[in-house]
This record gives sequence, structure tokens and C-alpha cells, in this order.
Amino acid sequence: MNIVKRFAFIFIIVFFFSNCKKEKRGLSWDSDYSLPIATTTITLNNFIADSLLENSGNKVGVVYKTTLYELDKSLLFNIPDTTILYPYSGIPFGTINVFPSQVITETVQEIQLPTGQAGISRMIMLSGKLQYTLTNRITQPLVIVYSIPAATKNNQSLSVSINVPAAASTMVPTVVVDSIDLAGYDIDLTGTAQNSVNKVSSLTTISLAPNAQQTVLDNTTTFNFSITFQKLKPYYARGYFGQSIINVGPSYSNLDVFKNMKSGSFNLSKASCALDIENGIGVDAKLKIKSINSTNTNSNKIQNLTHPLINKYLNINRALDNPYQLSNYQIYLDETNSNITNLIEIMPNKIGYEMQVEMNPLGNISNGTDFIYSDKLMSAKMLLRMPLNTKLNELVLQDTISLNLDDKFADEVNYGRLKLYVKNYFKNDVKLNLFTLNSDNTLGTDISSNNFVTPNLNGSNEKKLIEIVMPTNIIKDLFANKKLLIKVTLNSNENYVEINSDSRIEVQASADFTRTNYIK
Repeated sequence: MNIVKRFAFIFIIVFFFSNCKKEKRGLSWDSDYSLPIATTTITLNNFIADSLLENSGNKVGVVYKTTLYELDKSLLFNIPDTTILYPYSGIPFGTINVFPSQVITETVQEIQLPTGQAGISRMIMLSGKLQYTLTNRITQPLVIVYSIPAATKNNQSLSVSINVPAAASTMVPTVVVDSIDLAGYDIDLTGTAQNSVNKVSSLTTISLAPNAQQTVLDNTTTFNFSITFQKLKPYYARGYFGQSIINVGPSYSNLDVFKNMKSGSFNLSKASCALDIENGIGVDAKLKIKSINSTNTNSNKIQNLTHPLINKYLNINRALDNPYQLSNYQIYLDETNSNITNLIEIMPNKIGYEMQVEMNPLGNISNGTDFIYSDKLMSAKMLLRMPLNTKLNELVLQDTISLNLDDKFADEVNYGRLKLYVKNYFKNDVKLNLFTLNSDNTLGTDISSNNFVTPNLNGSNEKKLIEIVMPTNIIKDLFANKKLLIKVTLNSNENYVEINSDSRIEVQASADFTRTNYIK
């Protein structure tokens, strides 16, 4: 090898070793690489659920429906469990011979069902049971036939035949317990003479079974039979439900329209709210709305509604039957007749209300033809409409993005620079901040200063580049947790701006890393 080649070879060796780090792991050198790590779009869904958005052309508004209140039908009438006893204590004196299939006793009884002040003439059962218990101290088998002729289902009267085994002795009785499902039964409660309410007649016949032996009954022979009406819930009831005053609240209904809005506020140019009072019951009513308010429990803000309806009686007509037609009373609120915009602007998570409902204020003017269906009650419903034409005051939207990072090289990265390519489709400047997230998803470090992104009004593909140099500790956090939180702050500087279906922030993220390579 000539002297020039030797000199060049020595120079290369010296240069290589002078640029390598002599560590325990051996020789090392640095290399740079760049890779895309995330893409996200922050849209209206980041603060308003898609199911609440209403599109009209390119304009977007919020539509929210909720039921504030529904009458509990048990406040009109309730039927507690009712037990009726049919005891047989034997003949008063002497003895009697009884033959197979012979009737021992037959009883007609008119049952009074307790329904409070309501007088019910008819009901069709949604659910409920007729439970019976038989205790036989007669040493022969019996047959009990129990019927309620005024209770019908599929054009058949309610009737049950019960076989009761013989008692082992007068001291060791036979006990039979069973029940009849009353669902679907249409029960006439006008009594035997069909001129009463809350009354139903029953017929109980006790006979010696056809397979029994002739037996002698005396005053020591006993038999007990009881029935219990359990958990009666009518699907339909008719009668007179009485006069009553029902106080409602103060109560709250949860409102989840603004649950994704983390901070800031907005001012609406307009909003509307329809309060629908739907009366599905065949009862006239008077309604007084004592108060309606909105509450933001996070900021401890409360706003009371002002409107002429507050503390005024509203006459609510009854529903009609055959054919059925509910009664509707609507109250319309907007920015011209109320402070509805103030109630919405505090971004409430609860709507509070207090009401008073007076049923049958004029008494029994229906002549006993009040009616109720279990699935058609009286309710107060709210329909809120909010066009997104607002003043935005530091309103914050945010999104968590997952990073595409391979953590097996985390210990070898010693330098990093994050590049964000941002496109703003809102009609005003937005402020963008970037945060690391801890392993428990709590907020970590703000790794960006306030970066303002102007609107992309001309429809170009130009994107703003935001570069962030990341120190070693931030790099380790990113590789460990692989998450970033993007926070976008909207501020319209006291001007009303329209948020439409195109309003969004597009973000593409890439990273430049310097990695130390080792020869082991």
C-alpha cells in the first residue's frame, strides 16, 4: 500500500473513532428520522353530540327533547293487596251425612276493593294475581269452584276448579296454595246490582270430591279458604278519580347537551323552547308552573326563567276516549318573550321545575267517566332549539389523540421536534394548545405556547405549521403513554359568528426524532 493510501486509511479510522462515543454499550452514532404519528379532526361532535344536531342546508342548530315530568298514576288511585276470607266452621249442631259430589256450602260475596277516594267502575288488568290458600281439615278430598262472573277474558268468565286432597286427620290439615294470573281480565266493578263502584261479586262452591267416601260433618269440622288480590295494576280504568292537588317538586331533570364543553361560555342571538303539556288522562286539570330554572352544577350557576306563565293557572282539558285523543297545551318561549337565552348560556346540566296539578277542579262533571291508560299519562315535555349563531367567549373544545410510536426505541431517542399541520374551518381565529397526558389520563404538561390559527376562508389546502421542540422528559412521556390532548379555544371577540356543518379543526401530527445507535 503506497503512502497516500495508508495516510487516507489512517485518517478515516481516526475520524470514525473521534465521532463515536465510547460508552459501556460500545460505539454509538446519531441518526435522524421523521414519521407521522397522529391525525384528528375536531368537529361539532366534540362539544355537541351528533344526535342533537339539526342541519338545514349548511346551517346547524341544536335540537334537544326531554320529558321533564310524568304523572305517577298511583297518585290518582292505588289498589293495595286485599284479602277475603271464606271460613267454614261446620254445622252449628248435630251431624250431617255428605255424599260424593254433594255441595257442602255455596257462598256469594260482594268484594269491596279499596281505591282511596276514587270510584272505579271498570278496569282491564295489565298485571296482578289472585292468590288462594285452602286449609282442609276434612279427612276426605274436596273440590272448590271459585268464580268471578264479572271478570272476563276472551269472553270467558274467571273460574277455577281446585282439587284439595284429604286431610291426614283433623289435627293434620292439607294446605294448598296457588294463584291465577289476572293479566288481560276485564273486570266490572259495579257490583251485583250494577249500580256501585269498587265492588265485584264472587261465587264459592265447596263440594265433596267425586272420588271421596261418604263422610259425616259436625261442628268440629272446619275448612278455610282465602283469596288475595295481589299487585293489581290496571292497563285501563274508568270511573271518577276524585279531586286532588298534586305538588310536583322542586325536582330536576338532567340535561346532557353541554357535557363536552369543558370551559368558557357563549352568548346566543336567539333560542326557542316549547313546553308541551300532554294530558293523556280523561280528567280535567289546572296546572300552575311555580318555577323553571337551569343549573350548571360545575360552575354553581343558576338562572330562573322569567315569563308570564310563571305562577299562573293553566286550564288543561281532558283526553277523549272512543276514539282516543289526547289533549295538548303548548307554551312557546323565545328571546322576545322570556330570558330563555340566559338559561341556555350558562351551559346547564340540570333543568329544575316546581309545579302544582289540580285534578278534577270542578268535581265529577264527567258523571263517572274519568279514564286512564297506564301508558298514556299526563306529562310535561321540553323541546329546545338553539341556532348556532353565537358569541364565543373562550369556549374550549378538546380531543385526545393516540400516537403511533414504537416504545422499544424510547431509551435511544435524545431529541424530538413535533410538527402540527393545522387547518381551521371555523369563521374566526382559534387558539391551539397541546398537552401531554399522564398514565391515569389526567392532564400533564402544556408543551405548546398559545398558537393562533386563522380561518381557512378561501378554501385552499394551505395548512399552518406549528413546530414544538420537545425536551427529553416530554419525549419519554409520549413514548410511555402514547397520548396527547389538543385543546382548541374559540373566541369571537364580541361578534356573533355562525357555526355550520363545515366548522372543524383538522390536525395532522408528525415528529422528527434523533436516535442514538449503538454497536454492542
